[in-house]
Amino acid sequence: MSTEDLVSRLKKILEETHSSAIQEVKTQLENVSIAVLPESKTKPKSLAVIVRTPGKWKGTFLRSKSELSELKRMITDPKVEQLVEAIEKLNPKLKKAEGIKIEI
Repeated sequence: MSTEDLVSRLKKILEETHSSAIQEVKTQLENVSIAVLPESKTKPKSLAVIVRTPGKWKGTFLRSKSELSELKRMITDPKVEQLVEAIEKLNPKLKKAEGIKIEI
């Protein structure tokens, strides 16, 4: 899909969504979805990309390329990897929950 086609589809989603709550739109990318953020007193309605760690409900909302760049910088930092590795060793091992996966 071209960038122009993607922009057109996202614009349509933004225009057709009318809610005072955050609405999530699934994508074909695993653990990546689009959030339609409602307007507030100070901000117009907008979109954000939601990136989730596999198996987690909460995710990170990305609204700009600079936020994506910062996230990439943070997660590729060797010190962050070292920190996660240390935490992983300390945390008790959890069984992975088996959920229902729906094909779209």
